[in-house]
Amino acid sequence: MTKLTRISSVALMALATPLALHAGTEMKDSKDMKQTSQTEYGSDAGFYVAVYGGTNFSTNYGDRHTSFGPGGAATPDNIHSEVGETGGIKGGYNFESFPVCDGLRLQPAVEVDAMYIGMDSSAQNNTGVGSVRSSTSWNNAAGFVNGILRFKLTNSGSFFSRLTPYIGVGVGAEYLSTHTHLNVAGGNVGGVSDDDVDFAAEGLVGLDYNLNQHWTLFTEYKFVDAIGADFNSSTAAGTYRFAPNQIQQNLATLGVKYNF
Repeated sequence: MTKLTRISSVALMALATPLALHAGTEMKDSKDMKQTSQTEYGSDAGFYVAVYGGTNFSTNYGDRHTSFGPGGAATPDNIHSEVGETGGIKGGYNFESFPVCDGLRLQPAVEVDAMYIGMDSSAQNNTGVGSVRSSTSWNNAAGFVNGILRFKLTNSGSFFSRLTPYIGVGVGAEYLSTHTHLNVAGGNVGGVSDDDVDFAAEGLVGLDYNLNQHWTLFTEYKFVDAIGADFNSSTAAGTYRFAPNQIQQNLATLGVKYNF
């Protein structure tokens, strides 16, 4: 080997050594980044509690049938629902999310939801004893076990990464309490009251805004359906029956959630 060849070999080795070290570092960094990416959301499982409030902006009273007096025929009501109020608390558990495509992970959750729903309604109808006007105050309590699916947007550093839309369905029960003032054929009959407990279901859509690791603001639309509602009250003029079968409530809420 000539002197020039030896010098060239040494130069090539000197050049190749840092390049190899740099390439090794890049491969290690790439591997570390991949591992970090794979485990970045491994800790997003955990419990949460929340409190919320809002409005009951629309109620549908199903078949809307009443009867009054001995053997009075049931006739359709013209029921007008006022805007009411709602509030509640809930607690749940978010399971670990999993990727479905670039920038999107799905996260299932289960939660227990307890709420108060207040509303007022008024009606005018004709029964076997004449024209009946009624005004009713409702105080309801409902409880549900919900299944939730969150859609986590993972564009790190963007505004949208703080937003998490979600959907959910639940089953449970609703306690319905009515306090009704009656006016029959122009005469004041007075107040009647009754209550009922019915199977209920709810569907919801919501949006989380993550303030930080622990605190989240959220908004939800809830559709609550109580099935089999039937009320009977005795008065001096006879028995007043209100049997809507279904009471469907539309709720809009805002709340705050703490993630453990």
